[in-house]
Amino acid sequence: MRPEKIISSARFIRILTDKFARNARQLVDQIEAAMIRRDRDQFQELTHALKGAAMMAGAIRLRDSAARAERVVDSGFDDVSADLIKELRGTLEATNHELSRMAA
Repeated sequence: MRPEKIISSARFIRILTDKFARNARQLVDQIEAAMIRRDRDQFQELTHALKGAAMMAGAIRLRDSAARAERVVDSGFDDVSADLIKELRGTLEATNHELSRMAA
């Protein structure tokens, strides 16, 4: 493989990981806003979207956190709390850190 291709591939991976990080952060922000508004349908739609995005990126821990949030809604939206958002944000930050490390 030519060196230019390796550099281009590394740049491409950085672009993808940066885009994933931005989009996932937006989803978590929107999930939090839906929680505050007590919008069950929007919350469920957004947690499902985050779960799918995480799965496509291979971010298993984030996928699992989003799946737990989705299940909480299924069992009763009253159980949704700020702790759930804190867990999503913490897992997202750990995921982004790992993706950044791998893309470096």
